[in-house]
Amino acid sequence: MIEIKNLNVFYKDKKLLRELDFSMSEGKFIGITGASGSGKSLFAKSLIRLFDDDFRVRADKFSIYKKDIL
Repeated sequence: MIEIKNLNVFYKDKKLLRELDFSMSEGKFIGITGASGSGKSLFAKSLIRLFDDDFRVRADKFSIYKKDIL
């Protein structure tokens, strides 16, 4: 189970993802589609915390298998 509430991703002072909510049950598969530059890769990187020091990830809730990862 993945549950994210109010995800915001910043690069330096620029907000790149705004107020994203997402949940997915165990055993499910999803596809993420969108135009080039719409934030698909940024969202995926936020799930695995794959950012350099200039990025900040903030969320009201960010849990995987009910374990808070922020």
